[in-house]
Amino acid sequence: MKENKTGIFFTLALLLAFNAFALENARDVTEKGIEYGKAHNYDAAIQEFNKALKLDPKYVPAYANRALAYQGKDDFKQAISDCDKAIRLDSNYLPAYINRGIIYGAEKNYDRAILDFNKAIEVKPDYAMAYYSRALAYYYKKNYRKSWDDIHKVQSLKYKVNDV
Repeated sequence: MKENKTGIFFTLALLLAFNAFALENARDVTEKGIEYGKAHNYDAAIQEFNKALKLDPKYVPAYANRALAYQGKDDFKQAISDCDKAIRLDSNYLPAYINRGIIYGAEKNYDRAILDFNKAIEVKPDYAMAYYSRALAYYYKKNYRKSWDDIHKVQSLKYKVNDV
């Protein structure tokens, strides 16, 4: 009986170690994808994010960043789908709301963009990027008063508009 318990604990320890290794790899692979994305090599970025998601299908940053790569390729439908997946996995993951809002803005769907920026502000009320992004959406809707109010909010958070 003692050997059996030792074997079970050893197996559990191996599984936990493997899980930690897979998570670290998903993070590293995602970082590599981000670098490809910064270089506008969206196909390579998507490949890296796909690898990360094979390592850990619940790794939220891989979905959110893959969305940006799809946006870079003007594949807004897939980009929004990835943001939706990220939000389903973590309803408080700010980059997914910001990314999806930006994508909706690129599609000129400013009302939906504003909803995402509102959610980001709800989750983190001092998040200047959300106010700035929402200001742009209001501006394009020709709601200059709300746009200006959000710009003032960004400044009150001690950010210069150019810093956001």
